[in-house]
Amino acid sequence: MEVTLKELKTHKKAQLENKLKSHEHYDDSGFICCWDNGKPFRPPHISGLFRKSVKKLDYPKIRFHDLRHTHATMLLSQGVNPKIVSERL
Repeated sequence: MEVTLKELKTHKKAQLENKLKSHEHYDDSGFICCWDNGKPFRPPHISGLFRKSVKKLDYPKIRFHDLRHTHATMLLSQGVNPKIVSERL
């Protein structure tokens, strides 16, 4: 969890720097995963990057969306309340 928070803080700092450089050309829609100009990644782009990473790492074939189901299954198997799981998804 700490590693994730550290990475998100670093990412947010980089986004703020991009926003300052781009001024009025920055699309400040509040997306975390976006291009340097703030415009959001389109879902096929994310899926393609994920597919390439899975192949490069020689992992079993899995779709990006399958991570959602894996996350829910792991939480439920740890006894997390289904309402909480539902809210997280």
